[in-house]
Amino acid sequence: MAATTATVTQHTPMSVPPGVKDPSRRIIENPVAGEVGDFIKYSYETEGKYAEAEATCVPGGGPPLHYHKNFAEIFTAIEGDLLLYTGSDPKAEPLHLPPGETFTVPIGTLHRFSAGPEGAKFKIRVEPGDEGFEKSIYILFGLARDGQLGKDCLPTNPIYTAVIGSLGGMYFPGATGALLNGVTAVMAAYARWSGVQDELIKKYWE
Repeated sequence: MAATTATVTQHTPMSVPPGVKDPSRRIIENPVAGEVGDFIKYSYETEGKYAEAEATCVPGGGPPLHYHKNFAEIFTAIEGDLLLYTGSDPKAEPLHLPPGETFTVPIGTLHRFSAGPEGAKFKIRVEPGDEGFEKSIYILFGLARDGQLGKDCLPTNPIYTAVIGSLGGMYFPGATGALLNGVTAVMAAYARWSGVQDELIKKYWE
């Protein structure tokens, strides 16, 4: 999928992130996936220019193939073996990003990341910053801590999954992906209408 130009859409005004109000909340943990995130800068702190965090990935972990319409992702390896896949070929060999090296995934580019046998620690920078993306991570990790994720690391409640996908601006490729994107949009709209999204944001972000 060809890269596109970002359309910067930020909430006005942006809400104050949890780690700004309480520095201890900059670090969040997903005990189901064995992942830890440390928010270095929220988009709130950079006037929407970018957001940056340090994260870990367990061997074989990471999200499925996807793309984002509104922001690019810049990965910088810190420790271990960070694997980056781009494009739609499932048989394509991953890029092994050594510590200190950086790789940019442009807007609209299909990609996923994972880690080799040692796991990986890396820095991820989102440009421009996206408050919805940040909220989606906090909700996902919060649900994990509350025992509401399955073994597949997804919420057991599909409405919650739709909220996370919608807020995070995650889209999936192909015909199956188009169907999934459509279902996610409908369920996320219901979550906004019913107040479920606001409840999740209040519980895990505010």
